[in-house]
Amino acid sequence: MTTGERIKQLRLAEGMTQEELGRKVGVKKSAIHKYESGMIINLKRDVIAKLAEALGTTGSYLIGLRDEEEIKKESTINNNDKLITNLYHELTPENQQKILELARLYIAGQANK
Repeated sequence: MTTGERIKQLRLAEGMTQEELGRKVGVKKSAIHKYESGMIINLKRDVIAKLAEALGTTGSYLIGLRDEEEIKKESTINNNDKLITNLYHELTPENQQKILELARLYIAGQANK
């Protein structure tokens, strides 16, 4: 899949028009059309970054360096990290220490396998 195809696919999945995406990125609708159709293939880094942000992805995905599955896995890991951190901070200091001790026991058990 080309960069243009990825941009179009993500834009449509977000329910955005070319004009709306252009506003978010700071370019005209015609530029988005050219990106999607492949008329412009060497996008500037700042444009790639703005497109990625507007489309909820990464520049690496847009230019084809990473696939969607890698992005999803990374996102899941990041969400789990945030969840664990939030839960940890809801605990009392005493219970935080218990969780740390339990985690160390699990890590030690993994090392023995």
